[in-house]
Parts: sequence; structure tokens; C-alpha cells
Amino acid sequence: MGIPQKIKARVTSGSFKSTLWLLSERMLKMGLGFVIFALIARHLGPQDFGLLNYSIAFVALVASFTPLGLSGLVVRELVKYPEKKDRLLGSTLLLRFLTGIIAFCGVFLFINTNEDSHMANIILFIVSFKLLLDCFETFDLWFQSIVKSKYTAIAKIISLIAVSLVNIFLIYIDVGVVYFALVTTVEFGLIYVLMFFIYAIKFGSPLKWEFDFTLSKQLLVQSWPLIFSGVAAVIYLKSDQIMLRWLDSEAAVGIYSSAVRLSEVWFFLPTAIVTSLFPAIIKAKQENPSMYNDMLQKIYYLLFYLSVALALIVMLIGTPLINIAYGAQYADGAIILKVHIWTAVFVFMRALLSKWLINENLLLFSFVSHGLGALSNIVLNLILIPIYGGIGAAIGTLLSFSVSTVLFTFFSKKTRVAGYMMVKTIFDPILRLVDFYKKGRKSS
Repeated sequence: MGIPQKIKARVTSGSFKSTLWLLSERMLKMGLGFVIFALIARHLGPQDFGLLNYSIAFVALVASFTPLGLSGLVVRELVKYPEKKDRLLGSTLLLRFLTGIIAFCGVFLFINTNEDSHMANIILFIVSFKLLLDCFETFDLWFQSIVKSKYTAIAKIISLIAVSLVNIFLIYIDVGVVYFALVTTVEFGLIYVLMFFIYAIKFGSPLKWEFDFTLSKQLLVQSWPLIFSGVAAVIYLKSDQIMLRWLDSEAAVGIYSSAVRLSEVWFFLPTAIVTSLFPAIIKAKQENPSMYNDMLQKIYYLLFYLSVALALIVMLIGTPLINIAYGAQYADGAIILKVHIWTAVFVFMRALLSKWLINENLLLFSFVSHGLGALSNIVLNLILIPIYGGIGAAIGTLLSFSVSTVLFTFFSKKTRVAGYMMVKTIFDPILRLVDFYKKGRKSS
């Protein structure tokens, strides 16, 4: 049984074009962005590079609650009720701006009470300005809902090129880590400014947006599990770098971050694919429920085989890739990369699982999932980092992703169907080999 023709048409038109734009932006980020990342790593050295990445990870952890779990919900509501656009976008923007102010103040308080070096506090303060800018990501939610993520991609491409040129200039004039922290924050600001102008030109003035207290309350009532799940998700995504600095050193963070970047740079693939397919997934459930699960299973297969192919390639070229990209001072990152890349299997499937939980109104389970992942990652890091350093952090991340993506789904009947789909997907290569072997025996 295939996907209904009506749904196929949507996927192969708007969704497909949107995916191509997102993939183009991420491919450029993967290429040009990684070259700049590697040049900065070589220029700063493991210690200063580790300090910069620690600050970015710390701010990302603090920023984890500022989206308020609204992203997927707002996209869903915009798809279902486009006439509510101005109220949905206006309410989301203001709510996220308020939480951004709270988060920024929290970082400022931390800086004034901790015992880090003066340089570490300066870098953390500079990077934390991103918290005040993140509310403008609201523009992207509208673009997603109308399957026009190309506008977000265009803004990111322009910003990436401009910032890359600035970074090259900074490396040429041989400046310190503080300047690269400034550019990190400026990059986000430029993206959001461009998105503002694109929206204003294509869809009218954002000044028409309005805050609706009742609607905001309704969204928050639905999203509170996603708020906590978002925090938990970032904990098990970024706690490894933060805990490495606390339990090991800034240099260890620099080496680990360089390896992880080579792994995570590919993680845009599932996000781009699933984000663009999400409106079609919503429509599939509404219009043809009998085909809904079949569509999901096929997407799981696609994501799984992409991740396995990626992991195998990186296993083969990991060591020379680290040496060529970063130099001998980052050589210890090769084994970290070869372990961490296998998290792609769970990250890719997790992208679809997250959207499925939203579409099924099982938002509480998103919190449970990320909560278990965060808890397991912290515990594993506490055990493994003091013994194995960065390699232990990579192992902890891999195991925690398996817990938060697959294992948790079997704790409830409501989520077990997704668990069965993922297990079926993971064992598909073995089942195909067994079937091939049996057919060979019969033919002989």
C-alpha cells in the first residue's frame, strides 16, 4: 500500500522544494561552515576553542526553555487555522521575547556569582546576547507552515557567507577568542534581520501581529510538557561539553567539540526532511488514517539507512579527516568521532518521533523521553568522563540517545507503536539478509 496520490502531490511539490532549499543551506553550512570552523579551531588552539564552545553550549542550555515548546505546536496550528496567523505569531513572538529576557538575566547573574576567569565570563556574556534574539525565530514558524522554508534557507545562506568572510579576516589579522564570540552572536542577529525583511516584503508588515492572552494561555497549557522536554533535550545534547570542562579541562572540550562537529554537521538531514514533510504528515492523518502508519514506516526506513550509510563512511575516513581538518593537536578526537557518529542512527529517527508525538497529542511523552535521555546522559557522564575523558562523553551520549529515542517508547501502550516501527527499522537489514539466505537455500 502506498501513500495517497493527493498527499504525494503535496510532498513532491512544496515539501520537496522546501527540502531542497533546506538541504542546500545545510550543505553550504557543512562545506563552507565547516572549513571556517576548522580554521578557527586551528587558530585558537584546543584551550581557547574549548572555552568558546563551552560558552556556546552553556548558553544553549539556558536557551532551551525560551522556545516554550511552541515551535511544533504553532506550526500545527498555522497549518490548521491560517486565519489565526497574526495572533499566533504575535503571541509567540512576545512570549519568547519575555523568556529571552529572563534567560539573559539568569546568565548575567551566573557570571556575577561564579568563580570562572575574567576571560571566560566575558565570552559567556557576549554569547548570551543570542538569548535576546531568539524570539525572532518566530518568522521561521510561518515559513514552515506554508512549506516555504526556502526563505529561512536564503537568510541563513547570506548570513553564513557574510560571517565566513568576517571570520577569515579575523584569522588573518590574528585576533583572540573574544572577537569570534562576537561574530557568533552577530550571525544570529543577521539571520533574523533578513527573515524580518523577507516576511515584510512577501507577507506584509509584522506590525500587524497581535498578542492574544487567551490564545497564549491555550498554547502554553498544551506546550508545558514540551517546555521541559526541550530543556531535557538540550541537557543531553550539550551537557557533555559542559561536564567535560568541569570534570576535565577546556582543552578536552576543544578536542571533543572538534570531533562532535564532524558528527553533528550531518544531523541537519533528518531535521530538513521531517520539517518539510510535517505538513504532509498532518494531512495524512486527517485525510487517510489507513495510510498514515505506512507513510511513517517508510520515512523511518529512509532516515535509518541514511544514518547507517553516514556512520560507515565516517568510520572509514574519521582519522585522516580529523588530522586534515584540525591538525595533530586534535588527533585524539578521531576515536571520539568514530563513537559519536553512531548517535546519528537515533538522532535521525528521533526527528520523526518528535513530530509524531506532536501530531498524536502525546506531548507529555516528549518530556518523558528527553527527561530519561538527560538523566541517563548526566549519570553516564559522571561515571565515564573521569575515566575515559572525551571518549566517555561520546559513549554516554550514544547510550542516552538510545534510551530517549527507542527504549522509552515501550513504557506505555500509547507510544509502543512508534517503538515497534523503530525496532522493525533497526532490524530490517538483518531480516533482509535472513530472507535473502532463505531464498538462496530454496533456489539451490
